Amino acid sequence: MPRLALVGTLCALTLSACGDATREESPPLGAMGQMEVSAALGEPAIDVDRVVLSVSAADIPTPITRDLIREGDAWRGRVDSIPAGADRTVVADAYGGGRLLYSGRTDDVAIVVGERASVSLVLQRLNVDDGFSNAFPRIEWMLASAGAVGPGETISLRAYASDPDGDELIYEWSADGGAFDRTDGPAVEWSSEEEGSFTLRLTITDPLKASVYLEREVTVGAEHVHEGPDVIRNVAPVVRSIGAYPSSLAPGEAAQIVVDAFDSDLDELVYGFSAAGCTGTFEDEQAPDPFFHLAGAPPAGEPCRIEVIVTDGRRGMATASVELEVQP
Repeated sequence: MPRLALVGTLCALTLSACGDATREESPPLGAMGQMEVSAALGEPAIDVDRVVLSVSAADIPTPITRDLIREGDAWRGRVDSIPAGADRTVVADAYGGGRLLYSGRTDDVAIVVGERASVSLVLQRLNVDDGFSNAFPRIEWMLASAGAVGPGETISLRAYASDPDGDELIYEWSADGGAFDRTDGPAVEWSSEEEGSFTLRLTITDPLKASVYLEREVTVGAEHVHEGPDVIRNVAPVVRSIGAYPSSLAPGEAAQIVVDAFDSDLDELVYGFSAAGCTGTFEDEQAPDPFFHLAGAPPAGEPCRIEVIVTDGRRGMATASVELEVQP
């Protein structure tokens, strides 16, 4: 089962040229042009130490590469002697500690003889392996045939979940009362002979035990007669990645924990961090990128694990963790 697909996404792109870059005639053989490039990261980052630019095309057998120079919040550089022509591909890759962390790309750049093209890229963070390589499943929707029924009447429940990694998912249903006809699978039925309010929960788990859940409150009472079907859309956030920078530290040192979480409903997310196996403090444990100050090392052979719980305020939740290497 594939785990990591290092695929960069171009968040924003602007292209301009200092002259007419749309000439249809082919340039003379050996004609050259120039390019100025600016590459910015799509998020604040302290882990990037090198940005490499590459220019390629069908008629450029070996890609032209240059290291860009950091100037403030952007990385800039100029490339001379680029063969003139259309359909030049420009790629900027950002590295930290030898690992590819960000990437951005644009195609169809035209190089005109004697003119200087200008390309600006915003690079997107990639799914790098920082001790977290499994994407969490997500509940797309859950349908309940009714929100209130009489005693002994049945509520039919249907749900659909997806997984970014294509993993086979496990559906598990539970409740604080009543009974299901079955507790697995995407379609179940529930009923209760007793009156009252009950919480029905659907938990989705992948083979690596990453899980999300969604809850629905229903009411059972003699005065209720099937109060309309409803659809509960996905409210569970997804943790796309979690990393520690640096990932190796000694007691008394600090690492920044960076979490990339997403909520399809655009709910405001709340972050909660904790440390397992070691001791320390967080500067702001409810921020998505707090600094963790390591105070005490774990017992020999035990990991120091930083855990995060991301909630959306509507009972949607996702969890993730990353391990720190503790130096003597």
